[in-house]
Amino acid sequence: MKRTFFQRALLHGMKEEALLELPSGYKSAEVTEEQMQKRQQRAKKRREQAQEKREKDKVNMIAAHWAIAPGMHDKLRQASRVHV
Repeated sequence: MKRTFFQRALLHGMKEEALLELPSGYKSAEVTEEQMQKRQQRAKKRREQAQEKREKDKVNMIAAHWAIAPGMHDKLRQASRVHV
C-alpha cells in the first residue's frame, strides 16, 4: 500500500509540528497596495457583471415564459430595475 508523506512521517516518528511547517524555501507573497487595488477592482467588475447577467437572465426567463415579443425586452428590463 502506497502511503503519503504525512502517513510515512507519522509511522516513522516525525513530530507532527514539523510536518505542518512550511518548507524553508517557501516565500510568502508580499502584496503591494497597487496589487490590492487591482484585485478589488477586478472583484467589483466581476460582481457588476454577475448582477447584469442575473438581470438579463431574469428578463429573458420572463420573456420566454410569457412569450413576449422581442421589442418588449427593453421595457421589461427597465421595469425590473424599478424597486417599489
